[in-house]
Amino acid sequence: MKSHLPHLAVVFTASLVFTAGLQGQAPTAATSDVSCYMQTTTPVSRDTTFGLPGTRAPAFIGSVSSRSGSVITVKGTPGWTTNQFVYVAGTQNDQFYVEVQSGVLEGQRFPVTANGSNTLTVTGSITSLAANDVLALIPHWTFASAFPNLTGILASTTALPDTACSRILLPLRLDDAFSVTTYYYYGGTASGGPGWRKVGTPETQIVSHDVIAPDLFAFVKRSSNTSTPNAASISAISMSRRHHQIGINNFYNNLEIDIPASMTLTQSGLFESGAFKGTTDVTGAGGDVLYVYDGTNATRPPAYFNSDATYFYYTGTANGGPGWRVYGGTITTVVSNNIAFRPGSGMVIGLASLGGTARPAWKPLPPYLQ
Repeated sequence: MKSHLPHLAVVFTASLVFTAGLQGQAPTAATSDVSCYMQTTTPVSRDTTFGLPGTRAPAFIGSVSSRSGSVITVKGTPGWTTNQFVYVAGTQNDQFYVEVQSGVLEGQRFPVTANGSNTLTVTGSITSLAANDVLALIPHWTFASAFPNLTGILASTTALPDTACSRILLPLRLDDAFSVTTYYYYGGTASGGPGWRKVGTPETQIVSHDVIAPDLFAFVKRSSNTSTPNAASISAISMSRRHHQIGINNFYNNLEIDIPASMTLTQSGLFESGAFKGTTDVTGAGGDVLYVYDGTNATRPPAYFNSDATYFYYTGTANGGPGWRVYGGTITTVVSNNIAFRPGSGMVIGLASLGGTARPAWKPLPPYLQ
């Protein structure tokens, strides 16, 4: 097993090479800067999955000195100013979170609500956080930071979205429907000037600093008369386990894994974690369903809610034995070595039933650390 490194700074862009610097790196682990790129093509008349396969560059990487209630004291003297990591509209437009990168809470994220010169106050249960655990202080992705040059984004010429502009559809985690919130970019000077807008809010309201959750994918929707540029984003690779809690009261759990490497169904450890329910029915009935959105199925209907691949886990011993199956596919064909998780792709876990005991968290380890 490879050791966990805090972060590698990386670029995902078609034309720019940029390396972000790191501060306060953990004294017990090495860090390295790497440059690379990834393209996401957004074809016409098709809803394209767009995920951010990494985080924004951390403002700080270090280790825990102590914890008291919801306050974390970090080692060293970073010399922060009071509440410099707290969101203030128009002044400090980033919202930060702490990502734990080792220990019991590895992979979990906690929003920052205050900070001192060497302390971070967070929300959420951190009672299991221990001295020497590695953590990173990371700003959330926003529309302004994810699309800084509007690469691959066609702006609307009107304050309300015109027919030719790009739309970013963010799936909602709902109990009974695959619903979305829609964003678009207005490039004009009226109605408050250029900036990102959200459908359903006043056209004068600029939402460029709305947060894009780190584990949520989006769809780029393009009309038939638009071209096909590439979407690009600057990202940093996290070198630790990820942490995903499947909501037992949501029929649909929409997820994106911020791992910039492909993983097979076996490598993901999704079923083995206990977060995904298998079935003894070889047709898939009675079990959870994994819907994959990765753009690999050219015959998929263009609307966003149509998945590229659909899987379930068979736990029986007949028909080739236990393993992953394609929903509606050949029942004897085990596809556990299929690549189902790609950088920038998304997935929806459909639950067989609601309620019951909370499921264990899914904690996938990036394949380059396995």
